[in-house]
Amino acid sequence: MKKRFSDASTLLEDYSGPLILVDGDETSYVSNIEDPKNHWLYYAFKGFKVLKNHYSLDINHFVTIATGPGIDAIGAMEILNPERITVTDLVPSAIDRARENISRYQLQGKKIPINYLVGNLCEPLGTDKADIIYANIPNIPIETRKRNRLMEGITAASFFDPNTVRAVPQCLNKHLLALQYTFLKQAKKNITPQGMIIINLGVRFPLKIVKTLFDLAGYKYEILHFGFKKQTEPQDTIPGYARYEKDGIIFTYYPYKQAVQTLSGKTIQKVDELMKLLKPLEITSTKAQKLSLKGEEVGHIVTVLGAKPKSH
Repeated sequence: MKKRFSDASTLLEDYSGPLILVDGDETSYVSNIEDPKNHWLYYAFKGFKVLKNHYSLDINHFVTIATGPGIDAIGAMEILNPERITVTDLVPSAIDRARENISRYQLQGKKIPINYLVGNLCEPLGTDKADIIYANIPNIPIETRKRNRLMEGITAASFFDPNTVRAVPQCLNKHLLALQYTFLKQAKKNITPQGMIIINLGVRFPLKIVKTLFDLAGYKYEILHFGFKKQTEPQDTIPGYARYEKDGIIFTYYPYKQAVQTLSGKTIQKVDELMKLLKPLEITSTKAQKLSLKGEEVGHIVTVLGAKPKSH
């Protein structure tokens, strides 16, 4: 199996690299590691820094859900300094890759206990408690005919088996937030009283849908960081969103180059301001798919959200 190596220090701004890790193969996938501002982990690590600088959290245990190559755990070690980490993934070979990468990092970086678990969302944690549970999980239910591909790299990163979720409010199902809702409900039993959930979420719908997600799951939330990024692997991801554009539901994209020009030189304090600036450029995912097929790049808004159960 051919491995692809990249320098992960491009994602860790304060790391005196290089940090050469396996960032992908047929089963464990992370794209654009050398184009950090279009990488999910770039925004996640920005959120980690906000957490570190503005919250007085004593982080004993950090958990990452759907870790992939394990780079999120390395970022947590560098930025948040937890006493121990648990990494989970649905794909067993991804856990093998995460173990390899974290071991490589620990040869030169911080050495703390790491627990590696295979399973869906928070289920592998059992009754274990964590101070931070971080997740970047897929939105798109995989088609039945493609379900045998679910353990493959980009497929596992972008799609999920709809049979793994139950009793999701219809308004969240329609906006492809079923797995995020399920994760939030599960995580309540694993978060410490003072702990926090951190979740990466691409905002391809109105912000009120984000509020609905957390309200229905029983959380209060805030935006730790946000930005605008290119849609990576558009040939796999965009058709998935386009397939679910019906009954008035739209998943919003923007022509990438035009959006970057619009945002150039502007200081934006709130995600609402970002959405307002980009509104004239809004296109549906169906239109985005057509542009992508012509070789044109499209992008979307990304957020890093911090949440606590309302009962805590």
